[in-house]
Amino acid sequence: MNAKLKRVIEEIGRTEKKISEWQEQLRNLKQQRKQLEDQEIIKAIRSMQMSGADMISLMDGIQDGSVRFVSDADGNMHMEGGAEYPDGSEADAGEPVHTDGGMEDAAESEGL
Repeated sequence: MNAKLKRVIEEIGRTEKKISEWQEQLRNLKQQRKQLEDQEIIKAIRSMQMSGADMISLMDGIQDGSVRFVSDADGNMHMEGGAEYPDGSEADAGEPVHTDGGMEDAAESEGL
């Protein structure tokens, strides 16, 4: 076999191996990012210090789209839309939700 052709075939093999290794590393990094984003979301939600029923109502509102979080010009997160609690009262939609930027970072990294 031609020496030049042999070198090219060997280089292709090495390159394919490197690509496979980089793809595995990328998968691991994406998984790690997701776990860290999830931890930030959980931390932010828990810091709201809501009762269990209120927390469930808030989560239902987020999932059905009646509650969402928006960022103002200062970077503070606010709830938009009123979640109704089991006792019939509504959540204060204008109250800031204090985070350390974790939810914003998570949304940005997911392209939301």
